[in-house]
Amino acid sequence: MELRDYLQILHKYWVSIVAITLLGVLGGAAAALLTTSKYEATTQLHVSVRGESGAVGKLAQGSQLARQSVTTYASLVQTESVLGPVIDDLGPDTSKGSLKAQVRATAAVNQSLINITVTSDDPDAAAKIANSIGANLKHLLEDQLEAGVGEDAPSRV
Repeated sequence: MELRDYLQILHKYWVSIVAITLLGVLGGAAAALLTTSKYEATTQLHVSVRGESGAVGKLAQGSQLARQSVTTYASLVQTESVLGPVIDDLGPDTSKGSLKAQVRATAAVNQSLINITVTSDDPDAAAKIANSIGANLKHLLEDQLEAGVGEDAPSRV
């Protein structure tokens, strides 16, 4: 086909081409207006060891233990101990299942960081929930799980 053939097709079907283009633009605009915005807020926690700065060998060993424990600690984010107080703060209309669906916790391999991400329709609510979960996880680890384990316990979040 040559350019002249394409121009003949365009001339013959220009009404259909314009109509389909307008329908696509209007459909895209309607979808954009009707779709609810989603916002993400992230809290990052660093797990470190408790110990004396002079004991380099113990700190290195404790640091390795902290990196190994991070994955386990990240899985605690979805537990009742961490989410329960958040649900109490948000009110009775918040269910545990809906809150769990909003929350994602990840821990990178060989790092001592826990990333807690909350997705919500409201940016302020997402930030409040992420910060509350971070505080609750820190409280759970410091005050309950690692209490009395020893000086080099990876409980400082």
